Amino acid sequence: LKIHKMSKLISILTVLIFTFSISANAQLYFVENQGQFEQTVHYKAKLNGGALFLEADQWTFHLVESPEHHHHTTAHNHQHEADQHKAETPLKAQAFQMQFVGANAERVAIKGSQTAKHHHNYFIGDDPTKWASEVPLFEVVAYEELYEKVDLKIYSNTENIKYDFVVKQGGNPNDILINYEGLEGLYLEEGSLMLKTVFGAIQDVKPYAYQVIEGTKRTVACQYLLEETKVRFDFPDGYNTNYDLVIDPELIFSTLTGSTAENWGVA
Repeated sequence: LKIHKMSKLISILTVLIFTFSISANAQLYFVENQGQFEQTVHYKAKLNGGALFLEADQWTFHLVESPEHHHHTTAHNHQHEADQHKAETPLKAQAFQMQFVGANAERVAIKGSQTAKHHHNYFIGDDPTKWASEVPLFEVVAYEELYEKVDLKIYSNTENIKYDFVVKQGGNPNDILINYEGLEGLYLEEGSLMLKTVFGAIQDVKPYAYQVIEGTKRTVACQYLLEETKVRFDFPDGYNTNYDLVIDPELIFSTLTGSTAENWGVA
């Protein structure tokens, strides 16, 4: 009996360790819209503390204070007072957009790739015609021809969001213009773009750009140009226009939630 109980305990601990190891390297998944979201949304990703909605010419980030953090910061010592205060105090939330100014919203092709092994089912309301079942999830979403001869893809890198602009031969990186709407502030700090929210700043790290020329990866000097709420990419030393140019920024959310993707270890 003792051996059986010990074996069962070890199995439970193994599951817990496995669960937390997943949360430490959380993967962001993009759910295809099959009628369960607003019509303008193509894909949605659930963040740890909100959601990200991908539309044809903008991304909308919806950030919400986690109930655990809210309770920790607002609760009183007495349990009854804590519960009452928690119920009466609303959670903080904020939405902001990354708008791709001048993008080909009508012609862009938006496609998911690297399909996840699992899927989602949405049985919302009592009208079966509005239900969506076996909805696929993807690790990468690509925007083909977001601008003329400029593609964009978004994916996750462990706990951060990566997005790449690929300027193909004949494309113009100056066409890329991003307007940020709904933030508390926007500023540059040591080459990084800082997105100020009510929860703190999201860091869009100094962009890394490169070209693959004759099989060799060559770094291209790149920096942000900020004008009020609009951002462009600048290449002070130029680049070889005969080859594709990849611009590779990264959004870091660790100052807000500790992770971008859902943390199943504490869910």
